[in-house]
Amino acid sequence: MNQTPLQELDCHSLFLILALAFDRHEIALLTDPSRIQSECTSFEIAIHYAVFANAHRLCRENRKVAERVESRLRFCYGDLVEEVELEAAAQLFGRVSEIVRKGGSRVGGLVWAVASSARTDLDQVRTYLSGLVVLRGLQRLAFDLPLDSAFQRGVVGDSSFLGTTRDQGSTNQEGSGKEK
Repeated sequence: MNQTPLQELDCHSLFLILALAFDRHEIALLTDPSRIQSECTSFEIAIHYAVFANAHRLCRENRKVAERVESRLRFCYGDLVEEVELEAAAQLFGRVSEIVRKGGSRVGGLVWAVASSARTDLDQVRTYLSGLVVLRGLQRLAFDLPLDSAFQRGVVGDSSFLGTTRDQGSTNQEGSGKEK
C-alpha cells in the first residue's frame, strides 16, 4: 500500500499515533531505551510526556527510528491500513466510531492508517477521527467519564454533522455534560 512515511506526517497526527498506539515503555524501547523510567515519581505525568515528546522528535529527526516505529505499527495494525485503503470513505465513519468507542491501542493504529493513507478522499475522515479522539479524551479528563458513556449519551460518534448544519435542538440536553 502507498503510505506517507511516519517522518512526513503532520506533528498532530504523529503525536496521536505515538501516544495512542504505544504505552510509555514500548515507545521508549522503540525510540530511545535510555528514557525508560523504572520507578514512578511525583513527576510521572511530566516523565510520561517527555518520553512521547522525545519519541516524536526522534521520529522526525532519525529515519531509522521512524522506520523501526513504522515496522511495529505495520506488524500490529497492518490490517487497519488494508481496511482503510479498501473501504469507501463514506463507510469509514462508522468504522472509525466503532474503533474509537471500543478504545485501546487500535485507535492509534487507525489514526496511523488514516493519516498515512495517500488517498485524497479521506480529508473528512481524518478530521472526524482526530476530533473524535481529542473530544473523547477531553471529556474523559474533564468529567471522569467511563469509556462508553459519551457514546451512550450521543455526544461522541455522530458523523451526521459533516457537510451539514446541526440543529440546535439536537445537541446534548444535559447542559454541563456531567453525569447526574
